[in-house]
Amino acid sequence: MGIVNSVRSVDGLEWRAVAGEDPEQIRESFEVAVGDLNQEMAGSDIVDLAELTVEVDTYTGAVGDLLSALVAGDRELAEQITNTRSDPGFESVIELATAIAADEAASAKQTERRVEAVTLTSLLAMAAALAALVYFALGFRERRRDDRNRIEADNRFRSLVEGSKDVITVVSGDDDLSVLSPSLGSLQHLSPTAVPTTLSEMFSEDAFRDWSATDQRLRADGGHYVVEVVIEAVDGTNVHLEGHGSLLDSDPTQRVWVWRDYTVRKETELGLIHQAFHDSLTGVANRSLLFDRVEHALTIATRASRPTTVLFCDLDEFKAVNDSLGHSQGDELLKIVTKRIQTCLRVSDTIARLGGDEFAVLLEDTDTETARALAERIVSVVSYQVDLDGHEVFPSISIGIATALPGADAEELLCNADLAMYAAKRSGKGRAEVYEDEMHAISNDLVELQADLRTAIAEGQFSLQYQPTVNLDNGGVEGVEALIRWQHPTRGNIPLDAFIHVAEANGTIIAIGRWVIQEASRAAVGLQAEHGRPVSMAINLSPLQLRDRTLIATVKEVLEENRIPPERLIFEVAEGCLLDDAIAIERLRELHALGVLVAVDDFGTGYTSIKYLQDLPIDILKIDRSFVSGDVLAKDERRAFLHAIIDLAKALNLRTVAEGIENDSQLDELTRLGCDMGQGYLWSPAVALAVAPSTLARIQAKALTSTP
Repeated sequence: MGIVNSVRSVDGLEWRAVAGEDPEQIRESFEVAVGDLNQEMAGSDIVDLAELTVEVDTYTGAVGDLLSALVAGDRELAEQITNTRSDPGFESVIELATAIAADEAASAKQTERRVEAVTLTSLLAMAAALAALVYFALGFRERRRDDRNRIEADNRFRSLVEGSKDVITVVSGDDDLSVLSPSLGSLQHLSPTAVPTTLSEMFSEDAFRDWSATDQRLRADGGHYVVEVVIEAVDGTNVHLEGHGSLLDSDPTQRVWVWRDYTVRKETELGLIHQAFHDSLTGVANRSLLFDRVEHALTIATRASRPTTVLFCDLDEFKAVNDSLGHSQGDELLKIVTKRIQTCLRVSDTIARLGGDEFAVLLEDTDTETARALAERIVSVVSYQVDLDGHEVFPSISIGIATALPGADAEELLCNADLAMYAAKRSGKGRAEVYEDEMHAISNDLVELQADLRTAIAEGQFSLQYQPTVNLDNGGVEGVEALIRWQHPTRGNIPLDAFIHVAEANGTIIAIGRWVIQEASRAAVGLQAEHGRPVSMAINLSPLQLRDRTLIATVKEVLEENRIPPERLIFEVAEGCLLDDAIAIERLRELHALGVLVAVDDFGTGYTSIKYLQDLPIDILKIDRSFVSGDVLAKDERRAFLHAIIDLAKALNLRTVAEGIENDSQLDELTRLGCDMGQGYLWSPAVALAVAPSTLARIQAKALTSTP
């Protein structure tokens, strides 16, 4: 029985070492226990100890290797020895006990004298001792298996904690850390020497308060809870942590909180949210965010009785920039305009890009008059010259202003501002208008007008009238200008200014312009035949027509069909079409290549420089009627301005036409200044084609009779 106890002592030492006791001290006890085991085996009366000796040596050798590995600090080797070796010495104890019982039974049958000497009491005692030995051995084996499973479980948990990229904490009490994984450093918000013992040391006051409230619910309800906190890294940046908490199964008073750095994911989420509510080109709010903020502002304004105002802004002629310079330069202009608007705003104001060239500005606690002053400043600041890849552009913006009425909603407020913006465009663009109730009626009228324009050509509602152009030197007829008129079936005569901008806005100007070219060219043939001498025909082109790819084909067609000398066709374009519109300029060159003449209409009202007049295919300058009548300048200033234009034209070998001549005084002044031609009521208003021949004959006859 001494052998069994000695083997048990060695086995106990082994597992004390595995459990973490000092391996140096364990090895000393191990050497003593092995010596005792060898003495027991040497003094044993068992006949054949050879097999048991081999097994014991194998067992004690393996335990010795295990202790050597632990002393050397090589825990990986120690675990390998523990997991891969068998325990033959311990199993032999059971076999030895069985062998002893068998030997004793055999000896009792062979030696009668020994059987008689053995009393029933001693046999029972021996059996009881043997049974106790077997029971103890089996029980110790079960306990040994349980200890080993526990140690393996501890090792697995230790490996999980040490190898996890997440920070694993076990919290007891309010925030004491009973377990803190080494991966804390991966959060990069504590110095390497600062190892916290409580969560309050890890978190800011706000972060700890958020976690503590969630932890209280976890302790009360159990289950699984998630909390998000923000901590500050040593470099000053924010680290977003996501914590998952649950009760510890073996001790519900402790909570396991696993912390994960999800800063990248959080920043991605915030980025997606920003994209959803901000314009990708300019970075300002988009329509969705603006609408939400307007609704919020109106809610507050209703309670506090404060005004809320919206500015609806739209760039004028932005399409011309896109078409002539390309969309990349158009985008650059939008970014520049955005920054210019922002310089005019307060921190509390919200600017949004609604799409294309449309912007809106929310002004909280702002009345109409204050908003008007701000809008006029925006108009002024936006209009400064912009250099786009070497091209000079002068932006212009129209702004509508609407202040919320009691009970108004966001949609209504934005709609009112939009209506006011269109009113600003109708009034000449580059200005601000305040919303008025009648604008709704005007808007509805425009919608109907747009629909009517689409059927006007097919139903023959358009007609042309012709105003003579007179040579100021001899008073003879030079030609006529074709002017379109619209006779609506229910509205009657609709003035040009009332529908031309609508036609340009909805694109019907292309079809209307093509009809005018065809109709005026046919009229030119008839007028020349009846007048008996050459008559030029001037036709107005809109900016959209100059960008129309079919324009050149249309002009070629009418020249060939009507056999008109190309120099008898004059195409008039507004001065604004010449401002860095590459497509429009190229189209003018193509027209000029056909032999037709090009005139700049309303000259003096725009920004055309001498450079354009020199480089572009221009033949005629038409001086705007406002400079002829003196409505915009004093007499001396007007005379100086007219003199400058006429001298400039002569220097560039261009002819001049003065519009709006109504009396002899104006005629005499322009004649003395050297103006070439004139138009106006002094000779005739625009007349129908049926009346035009007699009108031209009358003017020509008067010229002949007045010639010396």
